[in-house]
Amino acid sequence: MRKIITIITLFLFALILTSCSEYKDTNGEDDYTLQSITDDEIVDDSNYSVIGSYRNVIKNKGSYRVKKINGVFTIDTFSKGTYTFTVDFKVSKGNAKLVLCDDDEIIYEFNVNQDNQSYTISSSKRFYLKVAGENSSLEVKYEYN
Repeated sequence: MRKIITIITLFLFALILTSCSEYKDTNGEDDYTLQSITDDEIVDDSNYSVIGSYRNVIKNKGSYRVKKINGVFTIDTFSKGTYTFTVDFKVSKGNAKLVLCDDDEIIYEFNVNQDNQSYTISSSKRFYLKVAGENSSLEVKYEYN
């Protein structure tokens, strides 16, 4: 019985490790353009693997920092309405994209390695702040009103 439990545990562990997508940075250190993840995947998906992540949200301010991300992560979700965002988005490694999107399309894309980016959105639908990363190390700070 003990051997069966050990075998099942090892099988599940191997399954978890192989299910995590691994992307390579194929376009060089200074080009942060995504190479594998598409805009449709960003809108439709939130599958990711991370190493060393930290997320903090207090009232209308938030931050997300990760040492390594592969995939798409939803940082925050917003109800319909009008919001003005101020965003700092820094990428130190890999490829990445930070967007505001709803369930149908990307509404706005923030620039990589730029501080104090401002964008106002008025939406009649729920929408999301999402980050996509391919072997990326990054930091996002945002606030809204």
